[in-house]
Amino acid sequence: MSPPRLAYSLTIRPSGRLRRRLTPALGGYVALTKVQESLMVFAALKNQLEPALKVIKRHRSEDDLKFTVTNYLLILVSSFLDEWRRFKALNDASVSKTILAADPAVERIQQWPGIYELRSSALAHGFRKKDRSLVCMGDLYDQDVAPTAYAEQILLAECAVYAIATAICQLHDIYQGGLSQVYGSGPHHVSDCGIQTMEAFEQEILAIRRAITSIDPGLEACFNGTRVAP
Repeated sequence: MSPPRLAYSLTIRPSGRLRRRLTPALGGYVALTKVQESLMVFAALKNQLEPALKVIKRHRSEDDLKFTVTNYLLILVSSFLDEWRRFKALNDASVSKTILAADPAVERIQQWPGIYELRSSALAHGFRKKDRSLVCMGDLYDQDVAPTAYAEQILLAECAVYAIATAICQLHDIYQGGLSQVYGSGPHHVSDCGIQTMEAFEQEILAIRRAITSIDPGLEACFNGTRVAP
């Protein structure tokens, strides 16, 4: 049985493209309060969490997709925890009720103390530690510090969505005030960049493959999976 959907629609979606590119634009809005800044970040994270959750639930039988998307979900969950710490540290009277109400969801995520280290080494930073040494994946999952089961990873992302929805619902007027700052001059239009079709993709990748194999023809067999590279 599918979990209940949130009845309150809380998204920033002037366009599909903006939804994917919102967060970098937020730095220019110096008039936002600290509470509004956090709410904008929460909304931007929610707009990434929800589509990823929708895809993973729809394609739960596809292991490769589950592996990739749940890794991304853990990155987003870690980012949520970072912002929630900032939000909680504001010591603003307006957020105390929200922190209390969202605590069950946040506390459930915090049962896994290794999520941040997993994100900051293996998932987001190229499998190297801060000292640039290679990551030992066994250590990152040792003693149940980070979730490995898909259902658990999906649950943590859903918990982040509920915590964010709680914040935006309870602080709706503050949130709307922030939106008026962000979109005071209308929607942000982001132009498409790069190739536009899968046909163009096929042409580009074939040209790149041919360029590589012209340098080392022996790689063609490796790319075809007929032999292992030396």
